[in-house]
Amino acid sequence: MEEFHIIEDELGRKFKTLRLSVTPICNFACEYCVGGLETHTGKTKQYNTKLDTFKKYVYEIHRILNLHKVRLTGGEPLLYHEISQLIRILKEEIGIPHVSLTTNGSRLEKVASALKQSGLDSLNLSLDAIDSAVFYKMSKRNRLDEVIKGLQLSLEAGIQLKLNCTVMRGFNESQILPLLEFSGSRKIPIRYLEFMQMGAYYQNYKSFLVSQDEILSVISHKYKIRELGRKKSSTSYEYETEEGYLFGIIANESSPFCKDCDRLRLDSKGVLYGCLSSNHGFPLEGIENLREVLPSVLQKAIFQKQKERFIGSPITMISVGG
Repeated sequence: MEEFHIIEDELGRKFKTLRLSVTPICNFACEYCVGGLETHTGKTKQYNTKLDTFKKYVYEIHRILNLHKVRLTGGEPLLYHEISQLIRILKEEIGIPHVSLTTNGSRLEKVASALKQSGLDSLNLSLDAIDSAVFYKMSKRNRLDEVIKGLQLSLEAGIQLKLNCTVMRGFNESQILPLLEFSGSRKIPIRYLEFMQMGAYYQNYKSFLVSQDEILSVISHKYKIRELGRKKSSTSYEYETEEGYLFGIIANESSPFCKDCDRLRLDSKGVLYGCLSSNHGFPLEGIENLREVLPSVLQKAIFQKQKERFIGSPITMISVGG
């Protein structure tokens, strides 16, 4: 690994976390991600970027930035046919200190043990409801039992686990307390995400937004809570109940965290994005002298970051990586 470059913007922000989308394919059709539109299912090999390509991109990015963390996303990253091999490469060959993964949990039952053995450090499981009818309303799938079983097997495998719940008015706000109690009783932290101004709901997202204050109000109606604060570059404001239930709120709208954001995104086609607010990324595919050009590309990407807050984007989360 060669000397690292200084890539930063006028606020002193640097890229230290890479969110790598390994596939644009998902076997769910979650409302907040695709706006009720179905996505490709079934055969996925035709959408899989080669392992060596991901290895090359991440190696060159890490060589410049000295990344602290890579999070694997999608689509559904567990549909990527070489996910365990990729994790092992990131950890053992490239030397990424922390490798994590975000999943809908539908395939965890089959691969939880393999993920742990490959070196996965942590896992975020998107669970938007614990009631089967609400789960279907959010995901358009009747697979809650599979997700819960996969969750349990992940815990048994020793994987560090968090739950994510995107809260949408009219869809799953009834699940705030049930999910807190479900996660808390299993000693799993949960994070509630404010609905973002993206994709199909770009124009009318506020109709579905359940704010940070509303989420706190629902929880504090039953539990005494104390604020734990927000760590630098974290997306989440953390809280704890007297019972020891840990939860966070990713309040993209109510309490923006852009000022110290350290995230860089690479989608499944090899396009870099410095910020979700930008509709235009920087393609890496086809660049012959990537090592020489990449520092300037990364410098352009970091200037995509907003100074204060996310301004919304019509692109869908599934297209750029959740």
